Amino acid sequence: MATFEKIAKRLLTKEPFYGLLLLTLNKRETNEIPTMGVCLQGINHMLLINPEFWNKLTDDEQFACLKHELMHICFKHTTRLYDDLAEKELANYAMDCEINQYIKNLPDGCVDYNKIAPMIPGLEPMAGSRYYYREFRKLQSDSGSNGAQSGMPSSRLNGGDDNDNSNNNDNGNSNCFGNPNKQGSHEKWKDFDNLSEAEKELVEQQVDYIAKNVAEQVIKSRGTIPGEIKEYIDSLFIQKPPVFNWKAYFRRLLGCAMETFVKTSRKKPSKRFEGAPGLKHKHKHNILVGIDTSGSVSEKELLDFFSEINYIYKAGAHIDIVECDAQIGRVYPYKGHFDGSITGRGGTDFKPVIDYYNERKNFYSTLVFFTDGYAPIDFKPMKHMLWVITSNGCKQDYPGKAIYIPAENE
Repeated sequence: MATFEKIAKRLLTKEPFYGLLLLTLNKRETNEIPTMGVCLQGINHMLLINPEFWNKLTDDEQFACLKHELMHICFKHTTRLYDDLAEKELANYAMDCEINQYIKNLPDGCVDYNKIAPMIPGLEPMAGSRYYYREFRKLQSDSGSNGAQSGMPSSRLNGGDDNDNSNNNDNGNSNCFGNPNKQGSHEKWKDFDNLSEAEKELVEQQVDYIAKNVAEQVIKSRGTIPGEIKEYIDSLFIQKPPVFNWKAYFRRLLGCAMETFVKTSRKKPSKRFEGAPGLKHKHKHNILVGIDTSGSVSEKELLDFFSEINYIYKAGAHIDIVECDAQIGRVYPYKGHFDGSITGRGGTDFKPVIDYYNERKNFYSTLVFFTDGYAPIDFKPMKHMLWVITSNGCKQDYPGKAIYIPAENE
């Protein structure tokens, strides 16, 4: 039996993507669950491990169980699938059937596609959880409500002992490892059920952000992305094109407030000292970005805002973000990623951001305001201003230039 640290290092060496992902999780030993699983911690996942269960596993089984929990996170089983399927236990069974096909050396009694397939002729391997869920429901329906003919009792769908009461389905629990002594727990997933749709989107976005960063580290070190999640990882690197030519816009603003950075460059030899590198001057505009965080702006529209803000950042601008609904929530520099948290979600008033901008007119080149536009305009900005309006936003006369984010089908 190996320590957790030893198995984590082994995972980092043999499967670096999952190993690096594991490093991003907080971990906690607990007797609250019989085995191991993941739970909600803020907008992140946390790994829970029952030490008694862990210590009974072999090294290979520990490795497999860690990968099992990490795959649940990558496949977004905690938020995307679990809450919208009628039969929780059957959904758990389907999710484990999906991911366990990619894992070797799981403990005896785990959900095993090779043992299920003979019961369902034509059952496809390496398919998704929803596919397995539908097939299992058909099997239950064809075999009768008690499932006796199929060998899949409706009260116990994972090959364990029907007389064992440790799998109480009232909480949506699932025994991934049929034997009570070797079972994975989805018990804490009920915490995700209690989230609003907006909160679930933030949790999923946090998973995307972490997975993308981990993938970048793996690629830089010339590692490989696991085949089972390659399509998902590839999708994280696909960006929608910008709705506006930010570089051209900033070029037109030359002469306004900007920072100047000086660095040496061998491509530009020094005119004063032969053989020495020259100096390269780089200008960076100071841009104030206002974000409407009122309740009328949807989570998807906020994500569209930050997608566009990232293009502003890549165009070579220093960005300070002002979050505001009816009042300013917070002001902070943008560093290239959205952390998933937003203040506000109340009413809408543009004036606090306009006043903030006008008071700092000598520092910022321009104000870019992302909003749905549903608020009165009874002010005049002192300098350059650009409005970015949601596709279904209010069409009115805006001071300065206004552009609209196109709808998905445009």
